[in-house]
This record gives sequence, structure tokens and C-alpha cells, in this order.
Amino acid sequence: MASKTEHSIEDSSTSWTLAWRFARREMRGSLRRFRVFLGALLLGVAAIGTVGSIADAMRNGISNNARVLLGGDIELSSRHTPPDADIISMAEEYGTISHIVQMRAMLQGGDRRKLVELKAVDDKWPLIGNAVIEGAPSLKVALADGGIVADPSLLRSLGLAIGDEARLGDMNVRIAGNLITEP
Repeated sequence: MASKTEHSIEDSSTSWTLAWRFARREMRGSLRRFRVFLGALLLGVAAIGTVGSIADAMRNGISNNARVLLGGDIELSSRHTPPDADIISMAEEYGTISHIVQMRAMLQGGDRRKLVELKAVDDKWPLIGNAVIEGAPSLKVALADGGIVADPSLLRSLGLAIGDEARLGDMNVRIAGNLITEP
């Protein structure tokens, strides 16, 4: 007759064998799910790292080129009315200023029309950086005698080329050049 301790050792070893068998079965299925979890975790970390790197590169690019992107050191703007004369005179005490007026207008070439952002600039523009124009030696020459410069993709969409006439609002203008880049 077996003693009570022998039964409990035998039962416990059978229990551990059974438990180990169940654990191995569970781990086989779980290992595949764990790989999926690890893959998703790896993909998430890579995405966060990529977004962080791109954001840093954009921040550095903007801060390193802020003056050229802005076209100056400071921009004062007001909607629908010119800035107060006192503000303009105070700004002139600190350096050269350039006046720009922006508005929306309708540009028509033949039977095609587009709503465009119109920018009127003075002779000092741009204060920093350069406007690169194709089709004219300088911005001043291009804008003389009712000339305009425009983005090449806008001109293509309206079927216009350098030298063509177009209608801007209620006046006729001549396409004098392609505006390749501007500050």
C-alpha cells in the first residue's frame, strides 16, 4: 500500500506535466500573436520617430530661412485698411520698409477663369531674398506698362504664356513673366 506522501508526489508530478503541456500549447498560439504585437509596436515607434524627425527638419529649415521666407525681419499686416501712419513712421525709424497689398481677383485667359491671389509690391520688394522671374530681366521691367508675373502652373491652367493678354478684374494685362520663386 502506498503512503499518502507518495500519492501526493505522483499527483503533483502528473499535475505539473499536464500544466506544462497546456502552457506549451498556449505559448505556440500566443507566440504568433506576440509577434504581431511586436510588429505593431515596432511600426508605431518607427512612425513616431519619423514624424519627430520631419518636424525637427521643418522647424530647423524655417528658423534657418525665416528672413528669406518672410522677405524681411518683421511683417506688419492689417486687413482691409492700411496700417496707421504712426506705425509706419515708427517702423521706418528701425529700417527699410516695403509695402505690399494682397487681394483676391479673377484672372481670365480666353474662356477660362480662375480666382487668384493678387499681390501688388513696391520697388523695394523683396527686402531680403530674390524673386526669380523667367521671361524678363527683372521684376521692375516685367511689371512696367501693365505687365504681370504669375506662377507657371496658373498660366498653364488658363492656357496663357508669356506675352499673352489676359483680363484681371476689369482691366487688360500682359503676361510678362513666370514667377519661379519669391520670398
